Amino acid sequence: MGIGGGAVRGKAGLLSVACLLLLPAGTARAADAVATFDDLVAGTAVSSQYHNLGGPDRGLDFNQAPQPYSSGGAPHVLDVGAGTAQSGSHVAERSFQNCTPEFCAGSIWGHFTYAKQHVSLYVGLHQSSMFSDAPTLKLFDASGDQVGYTGSATVFGGAGYHTQLSVNLPSQQAVYFQVTGGSHSEIAIDDVSFDNPATPPPADFKLKARPLISPGSSATRSCRARP
Repeated sequence: MGIGGGAVRGKAGLLSVACLLLLPAGTARAADAVATFDDLVAGTAVSSQYHNLGGPDRGLDFNQAPQPYSSGGAPHVLDVGAGTAQSGSHVAERSFQNCTPEFCAGSIWGHFTYAKQHVSLYVGLHQSSMFSDAPTLKLFDASGDQVGYTGSATVFGGAGYHTQLSVNLPSQQAVYFQVTGGSHSEIAIDDVSFDNPATPPPADFKLKARPLISPGSSATRSCRARP
């Protein structure tokens, strides 16, 4: 079995930190589920609308974070126009309900009832071209321990929502995800996708997979949680 990892930037601003895992023969997988936000009216607070995306309890709920983190508020749907969003015309912008004039603590948090092996989304800034940021996608297990993350990808205001952040894990461990950015950045996301196996693991699956490669390899460093 070959496994590798690293950060890769493609022509469209692709950035991912991945652990490639060969699935055993006969493993049943359904198509990935994707939350596009185009089925929600602009201005809607996104919370449990995608709870059953992909099947009963198989989707995700926004504005839920593990202890001791704070979710920071529900993201809201924006209509940014076709061609600006990764697909359709809607994106979800992080909440600024906890902002002060000097600082915004909000992140975009999501929770999966059934743990996921990979999570991907597109990110951009709802600001003018004079602004930039380097958002990061982090994954957490049911206990709130970080199990995966991407390196940061620089995005610029006015450039659309086409920079992909993606994390692939060795097994289904991700119960929460967090998209973080700078304290004044109006981060918004589009096309949140995740694996939707035909037979999902138990709800809030907590078993952590052991590394399948030697601890000293670069692939292990790219996929393990930060301290």
